[in-house]
Amino acid sequence: MVSYFQIVIFELIRNKNPFEMAPQTKGIKDFHELKEFIQTDKQKEYSITSLFKHFCTKQLDALFIRFKTKGISLNEAILKLLLMTIGQMTIFRCVTQEGEHAIAGKDAFYSIKNNPLTDWRVIVMTMVIRFQTLKKHSIPAVGIGNGIRCMIADDTAIPKRGKTMEGISRIWGHVFHRSILGFKGLFLAFWDGVSFIPVDFSLHNEKGKNPDKPFGLSKKVARNNKKRCANTPGDMRKKELELSKITSLINIVSRALKQGLKAEYLLVDSWFMCEELIRFIFKKPGMFILGMCKMGRAKYDLGSKSYDAPHLLNLCK
Repeated sequence: MVSYFQIVIFELIRNKNPFEMAPQTKGIKDFHELKEFIQTDKQKEYSITSLFKHFCTKQLDALFIRFKTKGISLNEAILKLLLMTIGQMTIFRCVTQEGEHAIAGKDAFYSIKNNPLTDWRVIVMTMVIRFQTLKKHSIPAVGIGNGIRCMIADDTAIPKRGKTMEGISRIWGHVFHRSILGFKGLFLAFWDGVSFIPVDFSLHNEKGKNPDKPFGLSKKVARNNKKRCANTPGDMRKKELELSKITSLINIVSRALKQGLKAEYLLVDSWFMCEELIRFIFKKPGMFILGMCKMGRAKYDLGSKSYDAPHLLNLCK
């Protein structure tokens, strides 16, 4: 239940400034992990509110006190955004329906979502650390500490609409088997043998090989380009957009390790398996990488010799 609650944070993107936001996933209609707690709308709201109290800390508010000095607290705003998302409601619709009973106007929520100082990466990591603390104090702590701990990385296409959206590009969607308009989302999760926890994410576009159509779009398309102060979370997210996903994954894993998440393995798809990532993981004591090696002509060093995948497989047998 708690891990699903954290995943909902990734749903908080409803605007055209993706570099301030967490990416929107494909849907949250499957509530199988929460079905016993959300039989009705009122029960749903009560359960999420009760659960959020365990994550509502002064530390979270203190992180953003620089720009959130008036009105409702950041904790209150995030809780309300979560309830809107789970209820499949837009900010405008929710505030309009509640009328004079609304805890804040729509601008209070949009100012958080669009603000380049809102560091969603820190918010998610704060939730992860808080979850780890709650888990240690849970009674009984069934199986905790006995399972294999694993970081899991995966990427997915995030379809979008509107060619003028900042940073948008045409990307190849493996699910759709065609080029689509959108972003590539890179995600890192942590499995401790009991809980599956989302840890970090990054957004990427694809420039393409045609110089006449950079990012798969005509040069006549006037894309938005929001001005941000240097080194703000929004500015750093924008710069991260054109990083390779391998470089971004190394940065993401490094941050997770620095925050105290310990894992024996990094599990990735076959295309992630490259020398750069393998060398990075091998420098981490007690950590290994798991991924499929394609049965091609690529050479792999073992000892003082090099082998292709079929020969390496026969040798391991």
